[in-house]
Amino acid sequence: MNVFCKSLVISMLCGMAVTAAPYPKKLLIPAAPGHSPALWDTEELFKTPTATPATDLKFDFNYSPNIRPIYLESIAYQGKPTRIFAWVGVPAAEDGKPVPGVVLVHGGGGTAFAYWAEKWYNRGYAVIAMDTVGNRPLTHFEGQGCRVKLEGSGPERHDFEKDLVNPHDSWTAQAVAAVVKSHSYLRTLPGVDASRICITGISWGGYLTNIVSAVDKRFLAAVPVYGCGFLGEFSGTVAGAPKEWLLKFDPCMFLRSVECPIHFVGHPVDPPYHWAQWVRSTMLPAKVGRSTLLGMLHSHYHGMPKEVEVYIDSCCKGEPKLPEWYDEAIGDGVISARYKAYAPVDKATIAWTEDGLDIDCASRKWQEAPAELLDGEVRATVPEKATFYYLTLYDARGCRVTTCGYGWQND
Repeated sequence: MNVFCKSLVISMLCGMAVTAAPYPKKLLIPAAPGHSPALWDTEELFKTPTATPATDLKFDFNYSPNIRPIYLESIAYQGKPTRIFAWVGVPAAEDGKPVPGVVLVHGGGGTAFAYWAEKWYNRGYAVIAMDTVGNRPLTHFEGQGCRVKLEGSGPERHDFEKDLVNPHDSWTAQAVAAVVKSHSYLRTLPGVDASRICITGISWGGYLTNIVSAVDKRFLAAVPVYGCGFLGEFSGTVAGAPKEWLLKFDPCMFLRSVECPIHFVGHPVDPPYHWAQWVRSTMLPAKVGRSTLLGMLHSHYHGMPKEVEVYIDSCCKGEPKLPEWYDEAIGDGVISARYKAYAPVDKATIAWTEDGLDIDCASRKWQEAPAELLDGEVRATVPEKATFYYLTLYDARGCRVTTCGYGWQND
């Protein structure tokens, strides 16, 4: 459900003190719905790729026999065929019915993780976790030494100059193709319900999930974690990227074209993806939810919070959904919003910072205090010195959903 979110002017008109450094110059205007740079031949990507068992590989860790390592054919790189590595598994049918599926997209410090695939397999999902950086795994966990170059694969990272010379050979184009190809393969496996497949990605995987969700309309829902758009305005993730590169590869050029429900998960002190650009990104899709997790850290391990599982279970298995916000409003120094809950609600809070844009994102101090929890509504007085603030609703499952952020970062 899309939320109501206004500009800094609204805060001023409502008499709220807002002290912040000037917002940096906007580099991009998000593309209109339906726009998609012609980098991907979806007709080709939607064909079932050839899969080959990766029986030649030896691993220094144990993994469940329920998942298996494979190679998948992918698009050409520098004129030559490529392949990607992936873990795949399909659990037994539920009461004779095909099972739902999930596509897992790792982040920049990772690769295709067996333990991540096993986790979702054990939850009853057909699963595929592919490598998107031209590697294959060496260890179970992220970090230096977790992966090694796979022969016959695509690029390992972006290169601004080369990406603009040949966008089809760029890391983004190749990585998006790897994800879509993996989805195309998973959909065709016996026992998989192709109408119930979701995607989730962490960090750079969240960046890719933003784009893939617009390119590949077959997903039931998407959950990007950390990753977002407007990267050229704050983020050190692509520091120095020219505007021409951003126009082709920034997620804000795709997010308005996402048609499936999408739930963003992030936190307000995330250095790779500045909070301002994250909030702005969440305002673009038509069917959107948010979970802002104070205290969250940036890693693959921390990028798998319960909210991701509950959201995907609600989409694929009909389990109770996360709470949904609507009718957000600000007036007379009060922020309020109505909600619809599908599980018992425990409490509500307002979170805020008194720091401005002159304070580094990761160094900002955040505070949280109880909000008034009424029947179907949450209300809170905005602290006088707050420069940015939002409401959080906690349900009995330990899940959090948040309103749009208000303050210095909005248009």
